[in-house]
Amino acid sequence: MSHSPYLRRASIVLLGIALCLPLLIWGAAGSMTRVQNAPAFWLPKYFPERQAFEEFSKRFGVLDNVLISWEGCTVDDVRLAEFADILSSERILPEGSPLSELFPEVLTGYQALRQLQQEPLRLSRQDAIRRLTGILVGPDGRSSGALVAISPLAGQDRERTISLLRQVAGRATGLPDNQIYLAGSIIDGAVVDRESVRVMTVYGLPAAVISLLVCWWCLRSLVQTLAVIAVATVGQVLVLALVWYAGLTMNAVLAVMAPLVFVVTVSGGVHLSNYFTEQFPMAGPKRAVAAALQAGWLPCTIAAVTTAIGTASLTVSQITPVRQFGIIATIGILATLALLFLIVPGAMEFRVLRWEASPKRALKPQEDKPAVPSPSFAPPLAFLKPWKGLSRIQQLLSSVTERIWEIWGEFVLRHWPALLAVCFFASAIGALGLPRLRTSVNVRNLLVPESPVLADYRWLEERIGPLVPIELVLHFDRNCPLDILERVELVRAIEEAVREVPEVGGVSSAAAFLPPIPQGTGTRGTIRRTVLRNRLEARLPDLARAHWFYEDEQGQWWRVSARLPAFSQLDYSVHLQHIEDRVEAELAKTGRAGVHVVYTGLTTLVEKSQKALLQGMFLSFLSAFAVVALVLVVVLGGFSTAAVAMLPNIFPSLVIFGLFGLRDIRIDIGSVMTASIALGIAVDGTVHYLTWYKRELQGGASNAQAVCRAFHHCAWAMVQATFICICGFLLFVFSSFLPMRRFAIVIGQLLIAALIGDLILLPALLLSPVGQYLFARKAVTVARPISPAIPVSLESVAK
Repeated sequence: MSHSPYLRRASIVLLGIALCLPLLIWGAAGSMTRVQNAPAFWLPKYFPERQAFEEFSKRFGVLDNVLISWEGCTVDDVRLAEFADILSSERILPEGSPLSELFPEVLTGYQALRQLQQEPLRLSRQDAIRRLTGILVGPDGRSSGALVAISPLAGQDRERTISLLRQVAGRATGLPDNQIYLAGSIIDGAVVDRESVRVMTVYGLPAAVISLLVCWWCLRSLVQTLAVIAVATVGQVLVLALVWYAGLTMNAVLAVMAPLVFVVTVSGGVHLSNYFTEQFPMAGPKRAVAAALQAGWLPCTIAAVTTAIGTASLTVSQITPVRQFGIIATIGILATLALLFLIVPGAMEFRVLRWEASPKRALKPQEDKPAVPSPSFAPPLAFLKPWKGLSRIQQLLSSVTERIWEIWGEFVLRHWPALLAVCFFASAIGALGLPRLRTSVNVRNLLVPESPVLADYRWLEERIGPLVPIELVLHFDRNCPLDILERVELVRAIEEAVREVPEVGGVSSAAAFLPPIPQGTGTRGTIRRTVLRNRLEARLPDLARAHWFYEDEQGQWWRVSARLPAFSQLDYSVHLQHIEDRVEAELAKTGRAGVHVVYTGLTTLVEKSQKALLQGMFLSFLSAFAVVALVLVVVLGGFSTAAVAMLPNIFPSLVIFGLFGLRDIRIDIGSVMTASIALGIAVDGTVHYLTWYKRELQGGASNAQAVCRAFHHCAWAMVQATFICICGFLLFVFSSFLPMRRFAIVIGQLLIAALIGDLILLPALLLSPVGQYLFARKAVTVARPISPAIPVSLESVAK
């Protein structure tokens, strides 16, 4: 065995991997500890919407907030005051930080109501509650809660911060956790962080075991199976380690990456191993491995490269995690391709040497049957060898698979026009749905409906009001002729205009904490306005400390904050447009010289992210399509042949995503990447099928014979690869983490559609006049003997 170059090379590579493995495992484990999801900040910093939000946060000093309430919490609940007192205290935590550093501000409905009823406003209870409704008081005028500001220090450890809030609330109220309700961006982020790690730690190992069993079922060799699984596992650990060593944080997008690399690698290993199975009976044991590599290195390389092109095309996305996914996944796929060629041939050679060393498996010269079973979907039943009926079952399964492809070949030959028409009709229907595609990056859409976090959101929205913030900033420049009274009046008018929008549940601004402006025009009215003007000027620093006002060399900035429902059926773009229409109408009444409005907040970031997600999906798909098409131009030797060969590869995305559009199914961060990835994977089957098809043509077969014989050579390998990919993602369908679940479902649908494209649409195209003209007349010479003749019944049909 030591004299085998393949075994020697594989041993050296495995030794190198073993030496690097501690570093890889360290990095992979480290990536699981550095997790952060903040979809609103996945836009690049150069985006105007991102810049506007950061400027808003800097000017007003707005921090993340958590809304907290509990059963029986009202505006007269003294427990709110006790809760606020504890959080505002200087109590020292174990690490030395006082609570007040983690939670710099606490505003409760109990406190806010009494402030509005005292000097200088002295509002009635009814007016005070009206101003707080939708922000800190519910529509019933009684339900209330507390808004807690979260410092950047507290935001670094979300889980600990949430635990502290629950502990303090439990201490102040005496209630258990299940009667305390929280909502806010750090709550969302913490849950998604937890689910991102859970999906890899809980489902990763069982999914790998399923892939191992399915791979063993397909290859019927434990040694080759272990070699393929080992490479796939190294690839999985490698991409996770790259996240850590690149200084990136794990997120909902990158959580999908490791299972993808694992499954794609296993699929590639099965394809390469099937070339060995195909070559063994023809080349013999001495040359089987070399012949397998000679026959399979190009199609396997092209298949892996096109898959890598699919992932690399994601780098054109403007969503940062998607771009990171594209870079790291591409590195992982190309690295595992190299490892497959270095390690799997060693397993093949080991299998040959074991076969040669076994007297029972010695191949007699007169025997013409394959020493290795022909490609089939038979299970690895070798461990049941003592059972006398085993060989008969193996032979039966092999003959059944052969007969299946005979029947299928005959069916395609007879009905290719109808099959072509059905595929084109499905593509046309899908094309109608593409313009209706919609996306979502809302964190709440990453969790299953029964999630406790979403239950808290629903409870709080029912009792207090909508929770999704949108911020309007009125900028009065230095040349604005309006005095402070007129500015306050305009701010109040804008607040009331926004409040009239049906979807808005709560609005607040500096005007809510200021007295009404007197409207008299006589001497008394003038005096009152002058006095109030001076009082308002004096209160501007207080408004700035309360985060409602800011002034710099560019002018004055007044903030109006509104709340939108978290579970609205409408797009945020519709809400934003309704608000903008009302605001612009109000500005048109009063004139807007020196005044303009900036719309910002998490809502605008989410809306822009959704648009960027959809644009990135189409752009990455077009990029992958263009590059893959160029690869096929080189491989197939012409633009026209490459154009025809690309049709089966755009068929899956066209049909599946078109149906999503027609059925109004939103594309989320998990499924948006599947189009480009599926394109790269779909090309794998196309390349393998066309490789065998062209070799048969070069060997003298007719076009119909070449189409049918190609089925016998690679159809089961294509089915196996699809089956392995689907099984590898099968467990993730049951995940409570929706991006992973949707990714698994959509990639499975796309792979099945790709198999239909390769086994129905592609043969039908090759049998059509266009296919015969482009392919049958331009067969490329390949230095490889053709396969033995296929059964007579199929030959007769081909003629």
